[in-house]
Parts: sequence; structure tokens; C-alpha cells
Amino acid sequence: LAFLVSSLYLTYIPFNSVKRLLARFPFLFTILSNTIRILLIAVVFITNVLVGIKDVITFKGWGATQVKVTTSLLKFNPEVDGQYEYDKAEKITLGFFEDEKDTEIAEQAIEDNLAFLESLGSKPFLPLRWLFQFITKIPYEKSEVKRYVRNFRKRTLLSEQHLAGGSLFGKVVDKGDGNGASTGKVIGTKNLHVADLSTVPCPRVSTQMTAYLIGHHVGKQIFKPKQT
Repeated sequence: LAFLVSSLYLTYIPFNSVKRLLARFPFLFTILSNTIRILLIAVVFITNVLVGIKDVITFKGWGATQVKVTTSLLKFNPEVDGQYEYDKAEKITLGFFEDEKDTEIAEQAIEDNLAFLESLGSKPFLPLRWLFQFITKIPYEKSEVKRYVRNFRKRTLLSEQHLAGGSLFGKVVDKGDGNGASTGKVIGTKNLHVADLSTVPCPRVSTQMTAYLIGHHVGKQIFKPKQT
């Protein structure tokens, strides 16, 4: 769990410039992730010792209370979908938080789920809470949500939008308009077919379901019984 949490922290918390550096030099991600993991293990150990001492003093017995570190992710959909720009330098533009509505959506999503997130466990001790907030601006009260969202949109914005569009239908692969068996075939080849998310621009719905449907459609067209 500590390894997962440390990886998530490095994925979501650092400034975007740091994320780009980690992407270029993966060994830095490994070093920092292991460092955070060790620190988390140390924090949990020290906290358990202090809690254990408290349990002994209050006659509950050593080990009566165990402290564990957990983390939660809250996802929300942006107001404006990403788009695939067809120009000389084809690129995907996501445009998150360009519309002020995204800020409102993020704030409302966090406020609506804050009580549920807190029900998953107890808040850390005040010194640890201050430390986490100093690094992440993570909100523990509704009054802290706006500050967190401002920091997120400005410095640590991250999307889990799945990249797509590298081999678009009609540009790289055949649509199969004239011959169903050619659906998904890479233009200029004889037997190379592509049937994944690279054949479409940014998915507007479930990326997993979109991938399933593309594969199903291409496979069905390739092996469609010939009409006699």
C-alpha cells in the first residue's frame, strides 16, 4: 500500500514541470517514489509507536489501535471535451479549466464527497495534517476546497484522459467503405490491421467500452460472411 500511495503522490502532487522531468528520466521517478515510500513507512511506524504508548497509558493495551495510511481519488468530468486538431501538427487539445465551469464542477464534486472521504478513516494528527497541506493543499474542511482547486488547476493539473488518434480511420487505416474486409487495414499494406483507440480521436464515453466496440466492429467486418 505504501508503494502505491508513494507512486500516486508523485503522479498527482508535483508541479507540472517536475512531472515532465520525471517522464523524461524514469529513474528519478523510481528514486523519489522509493524515498516517499520509506518516509511513509517511517511516519506510520512512529505514529503507531506513539499511539501504542497512549493505549498503554489508557490501559487499552499495546497494539489496541493500529494506524494505516490510505488514499482516495475523486474523479469528475470537465465541462468541455477534448478535441483532435487537424492541422500541420496534429495534436489533441484537452482544454481543462479553460472554462470557469470546470472550477465550479471540481469544487462541487469535492464538497459533495468530502464527508464520504472522511468516513473512510480518521484525519491524521494535526502536525501531519499541516505537513500534508503544506505540500499538497489537500482539503480537510469545505472552507479549504477553493484553495486546493486553485492550486490544482494552476500547478499540479493532471488528467487521466487516454491518448488516442495516432492511426485515425480514413487517414492511416481503411474505413472499409468499399470493402468490409479492409476495415481497419493500414493503408498501403496487405494484411496489417489496427483495432484499438489509436483509430479514433479522444473518446467521449468509456474508453474501455470504445476499445471493445472498435475491436468488435473491425473483427465483424473482416470475418463477415460473403454474400452469395
